[in-house]
Amino acid sequence: MKRTVLFFALSCCLILSDRVASQSLQSCRASLINDTLVLENDLIARRFRWNNGQLITLSLTDKKRKQTWEWVSKDPDCAFPAIQARPAKVS
Repeated sequence: MKRTVLFFALSCCLILSDRVASQSLQSCRASLINDTLVLENDLIARRFRWNNGQLITLSLTDKKRKQTWEWVSKDPDCAFPAIQARPAKVS
């Protein structure tokens, strides 16, 4: 399940980037460490809270300008009807 959502999220990142056509796909990376998903390439990085598959944006970084925008909203960015989010276990 995590791999499917991770692949979907990376695909969306690539499709939405207006520079994909002129940029090598080799620079695109995705990592999921603990509850933080990072999708990035040489130009941008977007950090999400995993939230059991209901992604919540944490920040967006413009690497070229070295500028980061932190998100205020703690709501999921979008909902996938087939995925039922369960509250994360707090330890």
